[in-house]
Amino acid sequence: EIMNFAGKITPPKKGERYWEVKVADLGVFTQGKSEKDAYAMAADALETLVDQKGFHVEVAPLGGGKFLISANDPTPLIARWLYRLREKSGLTVREAAARLGSAHPEAWARYESGRTSPTLEKLSELLLAIDPDVKFTLRRVATPTLKKAS
Repeated sequence: EIMNFAGKITPPKKGERYWEVKVADLGVFTQGKSEKDAYAMAADALETLVDQKGFHVEVAPLGGGKFLISANDPTPLIARWLYRLREKSGLTVREAAARLGSAHPEAWARYESGRTSPTLEKLSELLLAIDPDVKFTLRRVATPTLKKAS
């Protein structure tokens, strides 16, 4: 997988029982009774959100309250991320498509819906259409993988 999404996990505060989990870029917020359960809940939340047969998420703890989410098919996660970025920027689908140089909203919608998986070059174009000042960095991250609890 080339695309991972970052998450944060927070142990229970004094007097509370649940670990808090956030994958802010994808709009996923959940909790679990233990650290292991919280990671499993994060994976389950994303798999439920995507709701596609065969779609599977893995969680890789990084330590320090951070983890990475990856999937056997990153397209649905990228689609959700693009949707959230566009919404956050206040753009309509038509406006985002226009920024890509197209008069047809479908030019944007096919990526946001997950019907088409963008190449790295196209993903860069899509991100720049949302925010021309955005800068992203690709980097290699070697992590152990905690598979989804069954």
